[in-house]
Amino acid sequence: ATASGRTVMVAHQLRFHPVIKAVHQALPKLGRLIHLHLECGFLIRGHEGRCWRDYRSGGFFMELGCHLVDLARHLMGEIRHVQGVTLRTNPLRVTEDFTQSLLQFTSGAVGDIIVSANHRVTRQGLFQGRIIGEHGRLEFTFYPYQRTFNQARLILDGGKDVFVPDSKGKALTIKRGPSPSPVYPGFFDVYEQETRAFVTSVLRKTPPPVTLADGRAAVAGVLATYAAQGLVTREANFPALAALIAMDGACHPLLGSLD
Repeated sequence: ATASGRTVMVAHQLRFHPVIKAVHQALPKLGRLIHLHLECGFLIRGHEGRCWRDYRSGGFFMELGCHLVDLARHLMGEIRHVQGVTLRTNPLRVTEDFTQSLLQFTSGAVGDIIVSANHRVTRQGLFQGRIIGEHGRLEFTFYPYQRTFNQARLILDGGKDVFVPDSKGKALTIKRGPSPSPVYPGFFDVYEQETRAFVTSVLRKTPPPVTLADGRAAVAGVLATYAAQGLVTREANFPALAALIAMDGACHPLLGSLD
């Protein structure tokens, strides 16, 4: 893409969400960042149908986790180290259905990402986040299926030696644009925003806000989580596909042998 002079942008739409924009803008108020938590939980029954058939080539964590890994890099910086655990709580499912990825960033901060098909927190598919810094914390939720439950709160310690976290807080202003998508009204106009950003990059010949390198790094974070699990268990993440894909003992079709 670079050699041809083409503009390539990866569609990580969560970067354009008004909650994430508000959180990103408020980050300097936390000072040095210490920890990030991102979680998305669904309660999905059974092992057949679209929900599992469509994950055959990538995995449940690849489907959702790639967006959260990208969000982690966007908020906290480059990832230096990854550990992770994947579970298949329903052995009939074609891929894993619970993953916890543990991240360490080049800044020294740490983080964790949880993606689950076995539980939901308050709302089906609700995204929850928390960022802890030396001066306080940010707590936020965003919800693709409704315009409500999209909010963020900043809690600062006020320089106190003993910090009571819930003693003081401020709701961040969330710019709620229109909701053109009937499927994801809680995403507001993020798809239109990312399209405008891409077209602007093409016309001005400037780098897009989400580069191909960003997309590759998000996939690398997901694969590193699968690889960490594979190194411990020596098991493939897709046992049902062994006859279809040359797994070579690896934990994921996109990874080579772990031997």
